Amino acid sequence: MSRVFKGLRALLASAASSSSAAAAAAKFSSSSASTATAAKSAKSKAAQKTPKKPIASKPKTEKPATPRTTTRPSGIFKLTPVSPALARFLGAPEASRSDAVKQLWSYIKSQNLQNPANKKEIFCDEKLKTIFDGKEKVGFLEIGKMLSAIL
Repeated sequence: MSRVFKGLRALLASAASSSSAAAAAAKFSSSSASTATAAKSAKSKAAQKTPKKPIASKPKTEKPATPRTTTRPSGIFKLTPVSPALARFLGAPEASRSDAVKQLWSYIKSQNLQNPANKKEIFCDEKLKTIFDGKEKVGFLEIGKMLSAIL
């Protein structure tokens, strides 16, 4: 059995053998204290033997500044030809998807076409009906789907 279990047995012993438990606990604590001091002295000796080297920081080399190149727009920022109905609404034959959505929302907000009770619904007037296939109401998530078909 290990020393830990012997010490626990001594601590958990019944009241009848309290004197033997106290002796075992004293024996256990004295042996653990001596091993702890031995471990500390071994660490300190090892630390004394190995001298610490000074840490020298390396000087940073400066990299030449590279000029930024302009990147072509891609994805929703790419200019694409639009349908004739959307071109009349936007006033341009080509538009990026993000610009088309921004202009649609600004028109919807300026004309108060959003349903006040359900903000997810947009009432279509005559201009929007030409873009959204003649529908009376359009959900705000449907706008992106319908625009992807006509962009």
